[in-house]
Amino acid sequence: MTVELQFLRFGASTPVGRSWVSTCAAVRAGLSRLTEHPFMFDAKGRPVIGAWATYLAPTLTHEQRLRALAEPALRELLRGVEIDDHTAVGLVLSVPPPRPGLPDDLTTTLIDVVAQGCLHAVPEFTDIRTVAIGNAGGLSALAVAEEIMRDGEVELCLVGGIDSWFDPVALEWLDQQGRLHGPQGPWGVLPGEAAAFALLGTTGLAQQLRAPVLASVAGLGLGQEAITIGRQEVCLGRGLTDAWRAALGPLSSDEQVTDIYLDRNAEPYRADEHGFSLVRCRDDFVDPSRFWTPVNAWGDAGAATGLLLAQLAVAAGLRGYARGPLAFVSTSSDTGQRAAAVLQLPT
Repeated sequence: MTVELQFLRFGASTPVGRSWVSTCAAVRAGLSRLTEHPFMFDAKGRPVIGAWATYLAPTLTHEQRLRALAEPALRELLRGVEIDDHTAVGLVLSVPPPRPGLPDDLTTTLIDVVAQGCLHAVPEFTDIRTVAIGNAGGLSALAVAEEIMRDGEVELCLVGGIDSWFDPVALEWLDQQGRLHGPQGPWGVLPGEAAAFALLGTTGLAQQLRAPVLASVAGLGLGQEAITIGRQEVCLGRGLTDAWRAALGPLSSDEQVTDIYLDRNAEPYRADEHGFSLVRCRDDFVDPSRFWTPVNAWGDAGAATGLLLAQLAVAAGLRGYARGPLAFVSTSSDTGQRAAAVLQLPT
C-alpha cells in the first residue's frame, strides 16, 4: 500500500511570530529576533546572543516555556478542524535529544501537553511515537508518519516539533564546547526556540475535513553521518548526500527543485557538508547556489526546525513567491542523523 502524505494544516510559535503565517511573513521580510539573553552570560561575562520568544516571561521553567510555545501553535492548527470520532489519528512528536538542563521526564510531559491541547479535536491518539534526535527530528517524524499511515494504523497524523535553548544549563554546555556564536566564536550556534505542528492526511480525508491540501510530500530521505561535529576529520557530507539522494530519487529526469531551505548555521562543519552535498546533487536543482537559511530569524530551533522549514516552503507556494512547484528541505543533527524532503507546492 502506498500513501501520499499531504499537509492539511499548520501551526507554529517562534521568536518572530505567534502563528505559522506571521512567522513565514516575518522571515520573508527579513525580520530577526536575535538579541541578548535576559540573564545568561558566557564564561567571559558577555551576554549570550540568541533568538528568544520575548513575549514569554524569562522566569518560566523549561517545561513551562515549551508548553507556552506549543499551546498556541496547536490552537492555530486545530482551529475549525472537526475530526470524526471513528477516524484513527496518530501523533509523531520531535523532541529534544538528551542534553544538560533537560528534565528526565520531558518527553512524557510534552506528549501530555499535546494530548491536552488536542483534547477537543482528538479525544485519544491511536498511535504515539517520538523522535529525539534534534534538528533532523521533524523531517524524520514525517518518515515515521508515512510508515504508520502506509501500514493502515492511522488515517490522520499530527506531526510536531518542540524545542528551546533558553535554559542556562544548556547554554553553558554549548559555551563549554566553544560553539556559541558571538565575539568568542563568530562561527558558532545562534540558539533559538520554537514549536511547529502539521496535520497530515490524504486527499480523501482532506475532502472529508473540508481542509485544502497545502502541499504534498514528493520524496523523503534519511541518512547517517559518520563524521559528527567536533571530530578532527573534515565532514564530506556523505550522510547528508545519502538523505538528499533518497529524497530526490522519486523525481522524474526532467524535474528540478527550484527552492532550497537548509538549517545551515555559521559553523564551518555545516558549510562543508552542505557544500559537498550541493555539488554532488547539483543536477537536481535549478540553481544550487540559491537557498534560504533562516537561522538569523529564529536561531537554531532544534527539534522544531524541519517542520518550520517546510512551513516556509509551503507559504512561498501559497503566496506566489516560490520560484517553482518543487521545494527542498534539509536538516542535520549533531549526533549524525540527516533528513531531507521534497515538497510539491500548490500551483
